[in-house]
Amino acid sequence: MPRKAPSITHKRSRASKPKVTTGCLTCKVRRIKCDESKPHCNRCLRTGRNCDGYAPPLPRPTAITTQPTSTIAHLPSLSAVLISLPGTPSERHSFHFFLSHTAPQLRGLFESPFWSQHVLQACLREEAIWHAAVALGAVHGRFYAEGGEGGERQMWEGEGFAIKQYVKAISCLTRRGGGERRIDVALMACVLFTCFESLRGHHAPALVHLDNGVNLLLELQSLEKPRNLITQTYPPTPYTPLSALQALLTRLDTQATQLLPSRHTRLHPVSTPPTHYETFISLEEAQRASDELWNYCLYTLQPSYPSPYLHPQPQPSHDDLAHRQASYATALTTYLTTKPPRTAREQQAGHMLRLHTLVATLSLSTTSLPASEDVWDTHTPSFAAIVDLARRIIDLDTDVDIYAPETGRVGLDTGVLGPLYLTALRCRDPMVRREAVELLKKERRREGLWDSTLLAIVAERAVGIEEGGCKSELDTGRISDVDVVFDPEGCRAGVRFLLEGGRGSVEGHRGLVLTTDLPRGQNTY
Repeated sequence: MPRKAPSITHKRSRASKPKVTTGCLTCKVRRIKCDESKPHCNRCLRTGRNCDGYAPPLPRPTAITTQPTSTIAHLPSLSAVLISLPGTPSERHSFHFFLSHTAPQLRGLFESPFWSQHVLQACLREEAIWHAAVALGAVHGRFYAEGGEGGERQMWEGEGFAIKQYVKAISCLTRRGGGERRIDVALMACVLFTCFESLRGHHAPALVHLDNGVNLLLELQSLEKPRNLITQTYPPTPYTPLSALQALLTRLDTQATQLLPSRHTRLHPVSTPPTHYETFISLEEAQRASDELWNYCLYTLQPSYPSPYLHPQPQPSHDDLAHRQASYATALTTYLTTKPPRTAREQQAGHMLRLHTLVATLSLSTTSLPASEDVWDTHTPSFAAIVDLARRIIDLDTDVDIYAPETGRVGLDTGVLGPLYLTALRCRDPMVRREAVELLKKERRREGLWDSTLLAIVAERAVGIEEGGCKSELDTGRISDVDVVFDPEGCRAGVRFLLEGGRGSVEGHRGLVLTTDLPRGQNTY
C-alpha cells in the first residue's frame, strides 16, 4: 500500500502524557494512568469497564507442545497465560502486545470467543499459530507506535523480525503433512496471515492467503462429498468451531468483493436467512443475522459464477431479498429501542448495526433499477444519514476501551470505511460526498481489507474526475466502476475508473477508462 500523499495528510497533534509502565492491563491498553488498586483498578470499576488485572514479570521460555485440546475448555485469565509464555524475549514482547492490543481490537465491538479464547489456546499448543500471532503482534506494535511518541517506536524491532516470525509460521504449516494436517489450524493461520499482510499494506499476498482459506472452506462445503467425510475432515475437538472460521473468512471475502468489482464471492451461504425476523436477544445475535443476510444478498445478486464444489440452487427474487432486509431493519429498531445502550461500546455497536442496515437497504433499492449512475441521485438523504452515523461512531472511539484513536484503529469488522467510500463514490451532493472524503482522510483506520488512506486517495480522485477537478475532456463523465489492482511486489496499487457513456469498451462495458497509479511507499502508515 502507498504512503499517505502529502496533500491529504492531516497530522494530529498529541498532548504529551507520562508513559504508562505499570498498572492494570486495561489502563495500559487505554494509555492512561492507573490507580493500581488490587485486585482490580478502581478507575476501571468507576467507568464500568472490566479490569483485566496485572501482568506478572515475563518468565523464562518454555517448550511449545503440539497436543490439541477441545474448545470446550475455558482459557485461564490473561495473567495466567502470561506466566507460561514460550519463546525469546522479543517473541514474548510481541505476543504480549498481541494479547493486550491486537486480539481485543480484532475482536471489535461484538463478543467473539475466537479472539478472546480460541486463538490464544492454539498459540500455546501450535507453533504455526504461535509464530503467526507473534508476527502479527510485532507488525501491529510498529503500526501502533508510529502514532505514538519516539520512545515507543524504539521499543520495537524492525520489520525484519515480524517477517522472520511470519516465515517460521508458514514453515511450521508446511512441515505438517498427511495425517498430521489439521484443517482448523490451517484456517486459523489463513486468517492471521491475511491480517498480517493487510496491516503491512501488502494486499496482494493478503488476498492470496484469503483465497487459500476460501478454497479450504469450499472443500468442506462441497455438496458432492458425503456428510460423514466432511465431519471426519474437520477435527472432532478443534481449537475453534468451524462456524467461527466460516464467519471470519466470509466477512473478509465480502470485503474483498466489495473493494474489487472484478472479484466474485465464492463462499456459498451456510444457511438461508429467515423470511421474517421477530427481534434479537443481544447485539451479537443482531450482528450475526446482519452478516448472514448481507452475505446471502451479495452472493445472490452477483453475476453467475460457476463453482466446481456446489450444485445449483434456486435463486430468490429481488423482492424477496428486499422483504427480508426490511424485516431485519424493523427487528433491529425494536431491539435497540427496547434495550437502550448502557455503555459507550454498546452505543457504538448499535450505531454500527444501524449504519450497515442503512447501506444494505440503499444497495438493494438501487439494484432493482436500470443500470445507470442516475439511480443514486434520489438517495442524498440516505447518504447524509450514513455520514452522520459514521461520524458518531468515530467520535465514540475515544470512549470505547479497546481503541486508542491517536495511534490508529485496527479491526476485522466491516465498520465505517466501506459506507463512507460508497458515499464518496455514489452520492451526487457535493457537500455530503466531500464530507465523506474528509472523514476518510483524517482517519488512521484499518478494517479488515479496507484501508482509510487508500480509500481516501481513490475517493478524492473520483470526486475530482466527476466534478471537473482535473482538466480533461473526460472529467464530466460519471464513474460507473472503480477497479483497484494491487501490486504483488509491495505497497502499490493501480486504479481504473470506468466512465459511463463514453467511447470504447473494457471487459464488455461501454465507457472510457482512466488509470492512475497510487504512489509507491513502504507502507500506508
